[in-house]
Amino acid sequence: MLEHFQKWLVGNDAVLTLFNKDRCYTFMRLRKRAHLDVIYEKSEYRAQDTKISSKFEYAGIFNRQDGLFYGIQYDIEDIFKGDGTQAGKK
Repeated sequence: MLEHFQKWLVGNDAVLTLFNKDRCYTFMRLRKRAHLDVIYEKSEYRAQDTKISSKFEYAGIFNRQDGLFYGIQYDIEDIFKGDGTQAGKK
């Protein structure tokens, strides 16, 4: 859910994993400065015996001071649409 992602953004965990039906999304942060985090995302699709996984890709820069994303590559909120999203931490 989007709220799990938003809480993760302002927290200190390095990785967040979200599960939504047959998809798994993993977000990773690299802190560049005290207030700037570079966010990467990768997704994985699983169905029966099939697994399709992507590599980590740049998602954007999160500014912890103003709470905004910069240089975003796509609408991250699209990932959270639909029912059944659950959060997990690694």
